[in-house]
Amino acid sequence: TLIDNLHVLEKAGLISLAAVRPEPEFTFRHALVQQAAYNTYLKSQRRRVHQVIAEVLEQVQTDTALSGAQSADLAYHFYEAGDWAKAMAYARQAGERSQAQYAPREASAHFSLALEAARQLGQPPPPDLLRRRGQAYEVLGEFERAETDYSVALGQTRAASQWQPEWQTLLDLGYLWAARDYKRTGEYYRQALALARGMGDSVTLAHSLNRLGNWHFNIGENRAALGCHQEALAIFQGLEEKRGLAQTLDLLGMVQTVVGQLRQGRAHFEQAITLYREQDDRLGLVNSLASLSEYGPSLYTDTVAFVQALPKSIELGRLAVQLAQQIGYRSGEAYALCVLTSLRVAEGHYAAALPHSHAARQIAVEIGHRQWQAFAQCVYGLLCLDVFQLEEARRQLEPAHAIARETASAIWLAVTTGMLALAYIEQGELALAETLLAGYSFTQDMSCLHERIARVAAVELALAQGHPARALDITHDLIASTPELEAGQVVPRLWALRGRALAGLGRLAEATDDLRAACAAGLRQGTRPRVWRVQAELGRLYQAQGRTAEAEAERAAARELAQTMAAGMTAAWQQHFMQQAFLVIDGPH
Repeated sequence: TLIDNLHVLEKAGLISLAAVRPEPEFTFRHALVQQAAYNTYLKSQRRRVHQVIAEVLEQVQTDTALSGAQSADLAYHFYEAGDWAKAMAYARQAGERSQAQYAPREASAHFSLALEAARQLGQPPPPDLLRRRGQAYEVLGEFERAETDYSVALGQTRAASQWQPEWQTLLDLGYLWAARDYKRTGEYYRQALALARGMGDSVTLAHSLNRLGNWHFNIGENRAALGCHQEALAIFQGLEEKRGLAQTLDLLGMVQTVVGQLRQGRAHFEQAITLYREQDDRLGLVNSLASLSEYGPSLYTDTVAFVQALPKSIELGRLAVQLAQQIGYRSGEAYALCVLTSLRVAEGHYAAALPHSHAARQIAVEIGHRQWQAFAQCVYGLLCLDVFQLEEARRQLEPAHAIARETASAIWLAVTTGMLALAYIEQGELALAETLLAGYSFTQDMSCLHERIARVAAVELALAQGHPARALDITHDLIASTPELEAGQVVPRLWALRGRALAGLGRLAEATDDLRAACAAGLRQGTRPRVWRVQAELGRLYQAQGRTAEAEAERAAARELAQTMAAGMTAAWQQHFMQQAFLVIDGPH
């Protein structure tokens, strides 16, 4: 018997047998011994044993709610027993429990077991199981597997004329393709909206409007995006549907931020975070935390009056990264790391920014997320520009610009155009910068944050070409269109640009006032890279006016700040950064 055999194994020293009430418990000292003992049984015998174990476990758990582990045990034993119907039912339960607990890899394994059980029963794969496994794969960044599951589910729901599941799968596919191709995304979302209108269900319609609105936003159709999200918001508010309301506020906040409605956008992100926490929606929470963190000095907000302190923004970014890592949300982790990199660069903490940027790029490439790959390469390019690694910056920004063109992303096209033009200008490749900017189609709306990045590059190009009057005109337009700029507020980047343009026109007193204001505002914000460069400009300006003591004081302050930021860099980067920074501060010797 089994008991006799186990006693023999114990005497041989291969297992230990501990007597406990009411029955003995056996523990194998090595998994290989356990497998060897298991394999001594014929397949038919093993099936009978698994069946008995499954039935006993099922009977014990009849009156209690099953945990994820218990469902998984039952699924495994019924599967090994060949009881496919029960294996499928319990594997589904285990997968749903794992998904609810933000364990996507375990969920995908359980759903795979359930789908295999369905195959053994001679049934087609249930669309809802395919969708759930596709969602788990999507969170894990396994694009091809997710796309396959969604596509099969879509075909089945269409064949069966199941409108609601078909609509949901269309949204799933649209969201999945948003990482790679906005054209495909738009096709799926338009189909979903048409289906939703035919169904006459308000919740379905509101979700469709949100997804289509987000697509409009990403291809640069901001007015259409706002209209979709505001219509969805009214529906969800009327229904008091909190999950849908949180998603709408998140998406609406994103559009409002980019178009310059900063206070409204920030308020909507904060409301979304509260609702996501109430609903324990951690995926949504990651995105909203990361988006809210961008309200400090970052790549996007470089040309507006910041509404959030840098330390708070960094803390929000850290929370987003930590939460994404905890739940295995790789796309969210890449996004949050990109934002955190941008904030660290604005702070001048390059030693912290570098590993964040590397991790973001690695994740984005691994999961094939083209948008976050462009974002990651942009923020790494930003870091490289700051520390004078100009060739490396160009190597990052050129492919990022190519991705923006390939994916038809209006936002990333503007950002990468501006960033790449700045890299060309820094390298002295003014003709390349001019051609790049001439090929970009600027809109009339100068309040859009991503387009303002490209306009700043146009100012830098005019200054480099010796056209300070043109630079001053563009800068005046940027300042006049700065969203929600209050009296007395200073935007360091714009004031510094205006100061340089005024200096080029010989209006030294006005230039000095602008540069001093930019320096003071940068010190308050903690944006050290901006400060030391303005201090270097002030040093040159004071020197030109014969104010030697003041010039040396500014240069000394700039040197000290640059040395502080160089701490923690690799030796090669540190040496190159200090050489170039001192050249900017003191001029050639």
